[in-house]
Amino acid sequence: MTRKNAEYWLDEAENDYEMAEILLKASKFNGAVFHFVLSAEKGIKALLHYLNAQPWGHSIHDLLCDYEKMGFSVNDEIKKVAKDLDVHYISSRYPNSLIEKSPKELYDLDIVKFIEKQTKIILNFVEKRKEEMFKNVKT
Repeated sequence: MTRKNAEYWLDEAENDYEMAEILLKASKFNGAVFHFVLSAEKGIKALLHYLNAQPWGHSIHDLLCDYEKMGFSVNDEIKKVAKDLDVHYISSRYPNSLIEKSPKELYDLDIVKFIEKQTKIILNFVEKRKEEMFKNVKT
């Protein structure tokens, strides 16, 4: 059951990534940022579900800390990327999280492209760890 749940989370991570790409093409930059961040979050939650955990919360960094507490290593680059993405969870959506700027005014193509790259780093981390978990398991 847990592996199936993990696959649902991974499918939703991919879906959010695709939504971000659609929003990017439509120049809805703050929406694209939010969905890229959400994609990374759901990817890490999928990884934790593969390990029979019940992840909770929205901080990618905190979720990675939960992963580490289970005895797995996370390098400093991945942790930094997670912290960088966490900043955008609120600021990409709520105008009261910024001083004298709305999210749609703050975000631009350069920022979205940076966030997209950061998201890919997290999703690649998830995929690599998933492959390591199941390399000797036949389905």
